[in-house]
Amino acid sequence: MDCKYCRKPIIRNLTIVECLLPLAIYPEICVECQKKFQRIDENCCPYCSRQQSTKMICSDCEKWAKLYPEYHFQHTALYQYNQGMKEWIYRFKFLGDIQLASTFSKELNKAIHKQKVDIVCPIPLSNKRKQERGYNQVEEILKAAKVPYQLLLSKRDDLSPQSEKTKEERLKMSQPFELSWTDKMTDCSILIVDDVYTTGRTMLHAIDCFKELTRVKIKTFSLAR
Repeated sequence: MDCKYCRKPIIRNLTIVECLLPLAIYPEICVECQKKFQRIDENCCPYCSRQQSTKMICSDCEKWAKLYPEYHFQHTALYQYNQGMKEWIYRFKFLGDIQLASTFSKELNKAIHKQKVDIVCPIPLSNKRKQERGYNQVEEILKAAKVPYQLLLSKRDDLSPQSEKTKEERLKMSQPFELSWTDKMTDCSILIVDDVYTTGRTMLHAIDCFKELTRVKIKTFSLAR
């Protein structure tokens, strides 16, 4: 089996358990590549999964909670947005290495399954951006993880990429999304998924699109925070 990141063969001694259950626990990436990524541990913000020294609510979420008092923040992320993750995102999103979509597929499948939701909704790209890139990176990681999803949102074309904006510009960004599919969205739970959570502005804009729906519970999830 080859590493999903560096493409080199994964060679190591297997335990008895791994021999009996290879498909369940065999790693997607090699030991050296695993060192590049840092999982978020229990000392994180309970609202947004931001890694910190305590389990207290972070300053960003305190501000968002005042602006969204009716929303119960439930964001889960797997990895810290460290240098290793930045390099992976750059290769995957901006260099077009679509094969990297499967790097974290087993972990994503397991983590999203734990959310126990009815619908998984990826953050969309505008039609223009998707044509330029050739794919929506969030859709691709969900496909690789074998997670069914529905495209409930659409995004306007007249916006510059998030990666080109400063933190202040992201926070001031106007609503870029609109609800494009509403069938059977009553009495259900929805998980909005993105690749990276930075300021939270993108997720909260997405959440706003569902606020008029009846008895819909929203949670959010990202690969990195």
